[in-house]
Amino acid sequence: MNTLDVILFSLIILLGFRGLLHGLALEALSIGAVFFGLLAARHLSAYVAPHLGVHIDSPETVEAAATLVTFLLAVGLVWLLGKGISQALKFTPAGAIDRGLGAVFGLFEGYTVCSMVILIVRSLAPGTALYHNSSMAPFFMPGVRLLETHLPEGLLRFLHGVG
Repeated sequence: MNTLDVILFSLIILLGFRGLLHGLALEALSIGAVFFGLLAARHLSAYVAPHLGVHIDSPETVEAAATLVTFLLAVGLVWLLGKGISQALKFTPAGAIDRGLGAVFGLFEGYTVCSMVILIVRSLAPGTALYHNSSMAPFFMPGVRLLETHLPEGLLRFLHGVG
């Protein structure tokens, strides 16, 4: 077991435990909040910009600030909704199911993050013992291959060009 294995194992355990503590409702809504925030920022920041333009002179800064404010507000609202649902579930029999499914979701999230770590390590240090001597890296290779098929072409070129 080398340093990479310790990092991968720690990520899996930490994210699985976090999922157990938060539950599926909060974990899933947290991820959904990011996507909702991106959509809201794209479509609603134009409504926020005039209010910020009163205080900021630069149009570029107004646009960036409006996008950021809209994103953060949308994420915050969905997160509060998720927190409320999660708290309500704690006092019902479904709370245990929510936490159990949250742990499974956390393990899946950990697998995805570890696959990203392997992809980055393989790109940054392709011929090193860190990657080749890892006993856990082969377990994540299906996830790495799946990521490679779904990542934007520019990012893949960057990752393969770095190493």
